[in-house]
Amino acid sequence: MRTHTHNRCLTATLITVIATVAILLSMGACDSINCPLNSSVEAYYTFCDLHGNRISISDTLTVSAVGTDQVLVNKLSGKSEMTVPVSYYAETDTLVLHLCDDDDMEATDTIWMDKVSTPHSDDPGCPYHVWHKVTAVRHTHYLIDTIIIVHPDINYDGLENLQIHFITE
Repeated sequence: MRTHTHNRCLTATLITVIATVAILLSMGACDSINCPLNSSVEAYYTFCDLHGNRISISDTLTVSAVGTDQVLVNKLSGKSEMTVPVSYYAETDTLVLHLCDDDDMEATDTIWMDKVSTPHSDDPGCPYHVWHKVTAVRHTHYLIDTIIIVHPDINYDGLENLQIHFITE
């Protein structure tokens, strides 16, 4: 009887050790360790004056996407840059920039950003993301003079993609 109980304890201990080793080995082989932590894909805009000098906007800027009721940037002020999420598969993203100053004077410009979207994955075990290449940009001219494509590839590398040159005079 004692030997039978002793064998059961050894068997239970052996099963526990094998299960623990198997779990540890499977965790070590997990591909998610190679997946990027920051996988958001956003266009990185900087604000400039007509001469190409970086400026901070003093007005309040709100950015929304046409075709949705979603506000992408809400009441940005005192900044010289912004990031805006990019739609997955639309060929053109249409953004409405609404500026309001301290005297409640308002102006609105619209930006149309044409792009090609491509699914991308860093590792077969990671979820895929959609990267984009900006092919053209058009805009209205109420407060925006020009928009320059600095780095057309929009991914999660954090590089400046577009420069918005505001009419500041």
